[in-house]
Amino acid sequence: MPMQFYVYILQSLKDRFFYVGLTRDLQKRLDQHNGGKVDSTRNRIPFDLVYWEGYLNFRDASKREEYLKSSWGKRYIKDRLNYLTGPKVRSPFDIQIQTQTPTLLDSVKLLPLVKTPQIGS
Repeated sequence: MPMQFYVYILQSLKDRFFYVGLTRDLQKRLDQHNGGKVDSTRNRIPFDLVYWEGYLNFRDASKREEYLKSSWGKRYIKDRLNYLTGPKVRSPFDIQIQTQTPTLLDSVKLLPLVKTPQIGS
């Protein structure tokens, strides 16, 4: 039985942010996004399709789309894409963390663990 609904994740090549959507025709929807025909993504084109899942009914697909748009879902997306492609897929949030100015904790050096003698040994 062919899939009827698709939940998909696009990544903007312009700002590297993700977009999660739901459609019946994956190729047509990707073409609409990249053609500037979708208001919510028009200013962020072009896009790459980085992940998709197929569903037999609208209810399951809609619930999955809702989850992927939540904070836990965004974490899942990042972890899943890193698992599939390696750590080269990064979110802009990760890049911001790396470019922050050093903090006091950055200057603390960790000392090697030293085994302490046991009393009575």
